[in-house]
Amino acid sequence: MFRIGLLFKPDIKEECRYYEQFGYQIFWVSVEKRIGIEAIEGLLKDKVTIFTGHSGTGKSSIINALEPTLNLKVSDVSEFHGKGRHTTTNSRMLEWGFGGYLIDTPGIKTLGLNREDLEKVPYCFPGFAEYAEMCAFRDCKHVREENCGVKENVCGKIPLERYDSYLRIIEVSQSDYTYLLELFHTKSTKIEHEEHKEFLLKE
Repeated sequence: MFRIGLLFKPDIKEECRYYEQFGYQIFWVSVEKRIGIEAIEGLLKDKVTIFTGHSGTGKSSIINALEPTLNLKVSDVSEFHGKGRHTTTNSRMLEWGFGGYLIDTPGIKTLGLNREDLEKVPYCFPGFAEYAEMCAFRDCKHVREENCGVKENVCGKIPLERYDSYLRIIEVSQSDYTYLLELFHTKSTKIEHEEHKEFLLKE
């Protein structure tokens, strides 16, 4: 779910389309104007649902809009570190008046994985599976390997921001991170130059 105010953020719709092509359903929500609330209610009705995500992004506000009798505490983003303050401090199951149950969880400030789980990330990162099949090595981590189908599609089919997020999650070394980001920044600049050149030729 996205706050509807983000519609005015540059490129946000393009970022959303990237996820929609892989089957992710996106809802634009305004609690104040009650936009998108009925659509979410219809999706959650008679199901057991978990709400999770970063602190301060509006989860409790949306829950209150769906079930006003809960009157959950809401809070703003901390001015100190730019992350949300925890308003939900423990996980709990709540019943919806329209049918179904909600598992409300504390907000996420940081994401950590066990070392043994990091090797699973390349196989489940959104948008990577299709191109991972093109990699020369079955156990390709999409970092330093040659003939990597994922890297070949970064700045094209795969947005650089998604690849950046991937590198942070799998905790690549600082030297690898710097090398790859510089490599793809150069590639992105070249693509933008070629697209601009093609546009001028059409004019």
